[in-house]
Amino acid sequence: MAPGTDYVDLLTKAISRRYPELSFKIYNPSIQVKKRLKNGSISTKSKPLHPGLVFLYCTLNKEVHDFIRDTEGCYGFIGATVGSIKRQIKKPKPIPVEEVESIIREEKEEQERVDREFEEMENGGIVESFNKPVEDSELMLMNKIKRQFKKPISKGGSNHNAFTPGASVHVLSGPFEGFTGSLLEVNRKNKKATLQLTLFGKESFVDLDFDQIEAVDT
Repeated sequence: MAPGTDYVDLLTKAISRRYPELSFKIYNPSIQVKKRLKNGSISTKSKPLHPGLVFLYCTLNKEVHDFIRDTEGCYGFIGATVGSIKRQIKKPKPIPVEEVESIIREEKEEQERVDREFEEMENGGIVESFNKPVEDSELMLMNKIKRQFKKPISKGGSNHNAFTPGASVHVLSGPFEGFTGSLLEVNRKNKKATLQLTLFGKESFVDLDFDQIEAVDT
């Protein structure tokens, strides 16, 4: 999914308009981060725990599946690859109740942690401003700079010969940015690759373009 809570709202409205009788729920695990500005007011922003990923609860038939998959901003479902070579799709796999409960606990614990940090900052008299880049943006920028000067890595799009089944690759962009996985299939004609990633403790498969990944030398 495209990052951001706005997209969740757009997807919810799109499904409701197309299938008004469908009972569904979209779960986007997130926390509310508070910061006190220099003018004394408190600003609250929503921060997703898993950017680019949302969870859908509904009775999913082929028509609904195809509608969601083709919705602008949706990169598809996480699951096993099925179909012919010309027409492959990701078949969604239901998430066990225990795993959902674990994510809910994670959300609650993370919310409690950031709330404690805010209270500690308040007691310490620390004032922050959104006029400067947030820490996450600074960290992303630093990571990009490091990648530019990191020699042991072959950049995606510059050395496609390094993309071979079994090779380790690092995801550069998209909802899985920062993940490292193993190449399963390589389509040099379409410049696409199928990766095996570990998400929520389980192996999942995603299709990415060559320019979204880089081979990691071992």
